[in-house]
Amino acid sequence: MNAKNPSFFYNNPWAFGRTKKLDHQVYFSQRRNRNDKVLFFWNAPDYPFTGEYPFQLKRYQTSCHLYGMYLKSVKMTPNVIFSFFTFHRYNMPIQKVMILSHERAAMFKAESKDKPIYFIRIFNSPDLSALVPYAELNYPEQFKIIRSYVFDDISQFTDDSNELALFNDEIAERIITDFDNEGKDCQTLLVHCWAGKSRSPALAIALSEIFHLQTPEQIADLKKQFSIYNKRVYHTMLDFNKSDSNREKEVSPSPHFLEEAEMREKDIRVADDFQFASAKIAQYTTDDLAESYLNNYQKMLKPIKLFLVHYA
Repeated sequence: MNAKNPSFFYNNPWAFGRTKKLDHQVYFSQRRNRNDKVLFFWNAPDYPFTGEYPFQLKRYQTSCHLYGMYLKSVKMTPNVIFSFFTFHRYNMPIQKVMILSHERAAMFKAESKDKPIYFIRIFNSPDLSALVPYAELNYPEQFKIIRSYVFDDISQFTDDSNELALFNDEIAERIITDFDNEGKDCQTLLVHCWAGKSRSPALAIALSEIFHLQTPEQIADLKKQFSIYNKRVYHTMLDFNKSDSNREKEVSPSPHFLEEAEMREKDIRVADDFQFASAKIAQYTTDDLAESYLNNYQKMLKPIKLFLVHYA
């Protein structure tokens, strides 16, 4: 069966994850790791190849959001039918991001459509909490996951923080890891701090960017709505996520792809070793594809005929 048949992606170990159909018979496979790359199959031989990209990039960005993925960038050249596209994960079922003060969070009564809820509570350090206690939750049972973190509202311009709890990489790692492990099945992300103006918006916006819980337009609206969000918290979250992703990439750029490459002879058969018109290009095999993938696409294959991928 050729690339038009989506069952290839459901059965092929190289293409594990959800597969969706977009306009012009576009199919893609999603990898499960945060910030991982995605192998993209595009099959539209009758669609004109014009300009730098053979489709409307903005239109596909919107479509990918609707189908649960975020189109980060495209590595593509004219007349390329098979190419690598770069995506970021946008597969969580989170439909709503809420930011509240401690008082509004305590009184919050969830509707059934908002459940399950991932609830993040941001507390002051003990000395400050004794002066300004937080309200008790009226309906704690309505939250599926409750995670609490302690750090004070310190901006990037504040130097006097000796007696305050400073937000740091260790807290950022806990928040990102906890949400990555436990937030996948929740419908709503609810974050509160004392006033709901600084720390909780910063955390909610950062998580929305890291995990692509909302579109860039929605994130921009949050930044306008909560214009005094804590920049220290926001930038620490993003910087840690970036450095963490780079470390993982250096250690093991794509362990899943290597495992899948080892299975290719058993499970995958490619018609005529890909139907490349050029004899020079025809020498590339699945080993070259794997090497190209792991070397950040330094080898861009340029077939001028649509090749057929078969499932053995």
